[in-house]
Order: sequence, then C-alpha cells, then structure tokens
Amino acid sequence: MGEIMNKYNKLLITGMAILMSATASLETISTINVYASDDTKTVKKLSPNSDYPNIKSKFDITNMSQYSDNDLFGTVTLNKFYVKDVGADSMKQYHVLLTPTKHSSQYFLLVTKSKKKIRLHNKLTAQVALNGSSKINDAQINSGISESYSDKHVILTMPDKIAVYHK
Repeated sequence: MGEIMNKYNKLLITGMAILMSATASLETISTINVYASDDTKTVKKLSPNSDYPNIKSKFDITNMSQYSDNDLFGTVTLNKFYVKDVGADSMKQYHVLLTPTKHSSQYFLLVTKSKKKIRLHNKLTAQVALNGSSKINDAQINSGISESYSDKHVILTMPDKIAVYHK
C-alpha cells in the first residue's frame, strides 16, 4: 500500500505542477519531459489485481483520445502490450513506446530503468499509474524513438513494476 501512496503523491505533485503552469502556453505544456521512477521493479511475471486492474476493464484502449487528461489518472495493468519502439537516454532510462496489439496505433509511453533489456517487438506487462496524455516530443526522439512517431498522441505512464517477455 505504501508504494501506491508514493505514486499518488508523485501524481499529485505532477498535477499541481501542471496546474501551476496553467498560464503557460499549450505548446510549453505539451513538451513536459517524462522521467523514470527510481523505484520501478523488474519482475518475472505480473498479473492484474485489485490495486492494478486491467486497463481494458476501465478504458476503451482502441480510442484513448476520447478521454480527457482528468480521466487519465489512476493505476492500471498494461497486460502484455507490444513494444512498438524503444530508445535509451544518457541517464540509462528506456523510453518505451507500447501498443495494445502489434498493429494498433494507440500509443502508451513508459520510461523506466529496467534491469532486464527491453527490445523491439518484446511483450511487456506493466503496473503503472496513468499520468495524462501528451505527444511524442524531441526528448523521446533524441532517446532513439523513431522520428516517424513525432507528434503522435501518447498516454503517459509512471511504472511501478514491469515484466518483459522476450520472444
């Protein structure tokens, strides 16, 4: 329960920072950088549970753009999502672009310091806190995510635990 309260505190602080910058232009707000949580745990297997229900039970994951940023908060499990693209930055954080299926164009961004290597086309299960939406920006492109994803709508996540499944 302590881990969940830590994540909610981080979400509250993030939300407050966004509210405080409400007078800033929308362009400035859309370029907020995402940083990995220092306490993300890499485990062998994860399953949805009462603290992290399957995202499919809370949202229509085929069309996440229908939800406002106010709706996109809370903890969920991204169950066996597909690694569409991946990059790594100078702080040794993976920037992982996930989709619910191989051919989906609904993107989720996860930034983590995984102990297990994350590769293109892997499947990944993550227990995350949703953190609103944004667009793929220069920070993600500079980490190695393909420029073809630039300005694509993405759901932001803050991972608590991840499990990577290699082919």
